[in-house]
Amino acid sequence: MGRALAWGLGTVIALLLAALQAFAQVSTTPCVQPASNKYLPYADEAITISNGSVNFLTSSKVAPTGGATAAQMVQVTNMGAGLALYRLSGTAPTTTAGAHISAGTTVYVCGAHAASAIEFLAVNSDVTLFNVYYRVQ
Repeated sequence: MGRALAWGLGTVIALLLAALQAFAQVSTTPCVQPASNKYLPYADEAITISNGSVNFLTSSKVAPTGGATAAQMVQVTNMGAGLALYRLSGTAPTTTAGAHISAGTTVYVCGAHAASAIEFLAVNSDVTLFNVYYRVQ
């Protein structure tokens, strides 16, 4: 009985953690993958953001034309030495309001809405973000 209870509790905790990550729109681990599908990359790019400038992900890659499925996950890696800040609220990040992506750090933007809303700000120097776009197949 004890092992069954421990296994059941472990399973419940794993499911709760997966559910919480599914609601997180930006994470340091890949987005939760749908059970019967896989994330497949379909585009990538490097974006350089000038110091003090705000930039979005490339809209034609987030939501391709011609009926192609929109990005369900974007892997964003800060390739530069500078600091990038981001916000998902529809308000541009500032030096006092925004989450950090340090040099060499990768974050995952989960969901098409988040991918189309996220804004980045380069702080103290130019920043190059390398982005890989994924859709569910």
